[in-house]
Amino acid sequence: MKKILITIMIFCITALGLSVPVHADNGLPYTTYTYSSASKEFIGTQDAYMPLSLTKNIGGIALINPVDMTIDSDDNMYIVDEGSQRVGNITVSNPYVIKYGLESKSVTKIGEGLLVSPNGVHVDAHKNVYVTDKITKKGYQFKAVDDYSNATVIEYSRPVNSPFFIEGDAFEPNKIVTDMGGLVYMISAGNSNGILKFSNAGEFSSFFGANQVPNTFENMMKRLFMSREQRINAMKPSPVTNLGVDESGLIIKTTKGQQGFVKLDLAGNEYTNSVWGYKEVEDVYVGPHKTIFTVN
Repeated sequence: MKKILITIMIFCITALGLSVPVHADNGLPYTTYTYSSASKEFIGTQDAYMPLSLTKNIGGIALINPVDMTIDSDDNMYIVDEGSQRVGNITVSNPYVIKYGLESKSVTKIGEGLLVSPNGVHVDAHKNVYVTDKITKKGYQFKAVDDYSNATVIEYSRPVNSPFFIEGDAFEPNKIVTDMGGLVYMISAGNSNGILKFSNAGEFSSFFGANQVPNTFENMMKRLFMSREQRINAMKPSPVTNLGVDESGLIIKTTKGQQGFVKLDLAGNEYTNSVWGYKEVEDVYVGPHKTIFTVN
């Protein structure tokens, strides 16, 4: 199962158009390192995973531009594919979550007829499926009922009548996770206020885990010479770009331009961080045995 998961992850990286160098010695499209906290450098080590194959077809469904995936405790894989392509006079797309059983080889389409261009997916411990859609600009929860065809759907929409979310704030849902208590955390692309926090029933409560404005010399000068109104417009922190959740329900965030990942406590403050890491992390996932995977 782990080998299959890594295979799909590699395909997702390729589909996103990221540069994947080829290792000259063993032919693998990546290299494996361990990090020495003593010397603070990467040290080459044996290959952690060996890909078996590269696939563009899952259960008979041709993948066009897969952008997110996850896997549940029963080895069911969930993939969202926001791509579309022209085949003759027909536009082909996959406007649903593809659920694929790694053992059973079964395929289920979740959200067909409702989703338009899904771009983020998460599955909680009860097999409820959470999805974001960049066209409808909403998050969705599909309750785990049989094959999801008659699932109750809960929506997570643009907040209204909230002192924390004002007119003009960006609302472009693109990633979603839940904690152990069922609270829903969603990223809005381009929103520097932090992670949107909802009740499981869909009520927005507040922002969570926002990044800090970097303490650079330029920003120090802005604090000295700019008015408060000017600073609000000129000194915005970077928006969070992706989310994960660990086995304890703590939220993990990544931000382009900032190294590695940050794990947040229940109040949204930094609990721990990865110490090192690349600055262009695209995705983060917590696997078994507390292992944290990132895609650069």
